[in-house]
Amino acid sequence: MIKYFILLLILISACTNQDNSRNAALNTNEYELIHSFYDENDSLYAYVYGHSVEENVYDSIVTTDLNRNFDDFHYEIKWNKLSNREGVDLVGGSDFYGYELKFEKDFFRIVMLDSNKEYTSDELAIHWKKAKGQFEVLKY
Repeated sequence: MIKYFILLLILISACTNQDNSRNAALNTNEYELIHSFYDENDSLYAYVYGHSVEENVYDSIVTTDLNRNFDDFHYEIKWNKLSNREGVDLVGGSDFYGYELKFEKDFFRIVMLDSNKEYTSDELAIHWKKAKGQFEVLKY
């Protein structure tokens, strides 16, 4: 019985350490600038940073204002949770690998990939809402 308890503790510890190492990798130093948004007057209004898991696939994305403040983000995607300044915008499935991104003039498109790197969602468009000063999932 003690052997099983010790084995269980080791397994729990390994899972916890794996989770902690993934979280540690997602500090702001690990993000790269992947896109900049400009308005109709070519004035810069937002930066997009991503944590890459492979070329053009990201597990975390943050859009910021010109101050590049990650704590006061326009939009944030961490694993399967999409959020804006008002709170959670959308939550995806639990079998998550990353997102493929496509950028347009004032919005971007994302598609969620599962652990087999297959599409698990329809393409979502995340648009800039100038009046609110944030990005939001376009709802049809």
